Amino acid sequence: MLTKTLIICLATLAGIGRALSNDLSKAVAARRRTYTNAAGPSSSQDPQVLQVVGKVRSAAYSAGAIVLQVASSLQRAHDAHFADDEQVEETANAIAELETSQALTVVSDLILQAATTAFDALGASATKKPVAKK
Repeated sequence: MLTKTLIICLATLAGIGRALSNDLSKAVAARRRTYTNAAGPSSSQDPQVLQVVGKVRSAAYSAGAIVLQVASSLQRAHDAHFADDEQVEETANAIAELETSQALTVVSDLILQAATTAFDALGASATKKPVAKK
């Protein structure tokens, strides 16, 4: 039962990563000012800013792929329940629990780091109430 609850937490984290990635992309595209030492004429053309967007997008994609892998292992465990072979079911359940535990650590770190990176790149001004309401 705990494994089923954890997949919901994992899927939520992956969704947060995807939303963060989308919000970051929109914020960079909308940003009009640039830094005095920027490598491009605007934030959306600055390779250093685009690298940050790419890192956040990669973390979100990776988190989603990991969650899908965990979902597949849970499906295999569910299917093994009906195979009428106790050993197959026990092995499938053990693998599903192991993959879920591994994924929880990795996905949590990926999304936390992505959020930190996005905040560092956009700065505190991106969290202002008028920006957050859009």
